[in-house]
Amino acid sequence: MKFSTPAATKARPIKILFSAHTPAQVLNDLRERYVAWIDPEPDDDVLVDLSETSAWKKFAAEQTPGSWLAGMREALALTQKQLGHRLGGVSAARISDWEHDRRAISKAYAKALAKLFKIPAERFL
Repeated sequence: MKFSTPAATKARPIKILFSAHTPAQVLNDLRERYVAWIDPEPDDDVLVDLSETSAWKKFAAEQTPGSWLAGMREALALTQKQLGHRLGGVSAARISDWEHDRRAISKAYAKALAKLFKIPAERFL
């Protein structure tokens, strides 16, 4: 005969993350349905501008134009060849040189990258 007691077993917490584009209606519905199981984090309702945090400022200061480019390209799941094609025929070798800071990104390409990634061109200069 087997016995099971609630005290002998522990449920592991489940962490669920949502993208920034999750509709508010979906999030509100989930909060209402599962309020008993939600463990709120301290200051859960406080919104902070990421660019104003010390962690972001430290991160941004350490980034080079090449590391910004590599990070943004990877975030969009583009290969160097695909990015080069979107920039009008730039070779993958040149993209690699930019990403490894072996070659500077021109102002014209910095503007094109800024438009593509929707971030300031200064990040690539």
